[in-house]
Amino acid sequence: MEESLEPRLVNPRHMPDFILIGGQKCGTSSLHHILDQHPRVFIPRGEIFFFDVDDVEQHPDFFVPTRGGWTDHDFWARLDTYLPWYRRLFEGAAEGQLRGEDSTTYLASRLAPERIARLAPRCRLIALLRDPIQRAWSHYWHGVATGRATQSFERTLRDRPGNILRRGFYAEQLERYLRYVPQEQLKVLIFEEFIRDPQRITDEVCAFLGLPGSVDLANVDIHRNAARAPLSLRARLLLNATLRPLVAKSYHRKIPFMPGYQPDSVTARVERHPWFRKAADRFEDLRPRRRYPPMQEDTRAFLAGVFRRRNAALPELLGRELTAWWPWMGKDGTGA
Repeated sequence: MEESLEPRLVNPRHMPDFILIGGQKCGTSSLHHILDQHPRVFIPRGEIFFFDVDDVEQHPDFFVPTRGGWTDHDFWARLDTYLPWYRRLFEGAAEGQLRGEDSTTYLASRLAPERIARLAPRCRLIALLRDPIQRAWSHYWHGVATGRATQSFERTLRDRPGNILRRGFYAEQLERYLRYVPQEQLKVLIFEEFIRDPQRITDEVCAFLGLPGSVDLANVDIHRNAARAPLSLRARLLLNATLRPLVAKSYHRKIPFMPGYQPDSVTARVERHPWFRKAADRFEDLRPRRRYPPMQEDTRAFLAGVFRRRNAALPELLGRELTAWWPWMGKDGTGA
């Protein structure tokens, strides 16, 4: 870790007050949308990926070959560029608002915990955990929808398990954070509990953040980034395989040192504007939602065994049993 950073670059007052650190497909987008309704909260639309921008495990799409050589990232060496970019994302915050962000790769990142602790030591963190079997299934279908998945779920698990599996290893992820962040600054939520009683969990989150009041969910659609399975999986996978090179370009203009990046373009300013955020959310509400098909039972049983072993320490870490929400966590897979 770089030890000679200038004090002006690490002033905690310039950093967010809270971060939704993930996990991916665990309700982070829904909680983001809810908190965005609170008048004392400012949270930029979309994920940021500041604290793990150079994590090749989490962001292989950020490292691409160009005519001048590979696009590379070095967080500490280029902090004087990354940090102003990050701060600009919060320019729309009003006086007295808490500034927050969400990046669902932070929970699984090996790099983010220490960096958050060093650059934003007073920041409060919120993690959401979902049944890792369902999380992996949802992750796969997200990859189908975004053009990243080109094989069946079973072939993906066999040939390229990568983050589909690793992002469900919650115990080691939380242990990593707790080495750097005081436990009282980290709140862990269970996705299934959040969905069952969203108002109570929202009230808890607002209290954790020190916000006055809460958000009344009576007229708030909390189902963000919802399921959208294609009509034909085979056709979609073929299309993804054909267009896969275009997917890697989706972040190019948004991340420093990526091809075509413009630090203060008209597009970037428009995307930061609250009106754009509201319009994008309205469009999200209008998109059709289709449930995923069921997972193969033998695949489910395999994943249950993997995640039971890798998350054996999770109940002790959280100080609570999880079999009420994830029955397969029991010794016989039934909650016993």
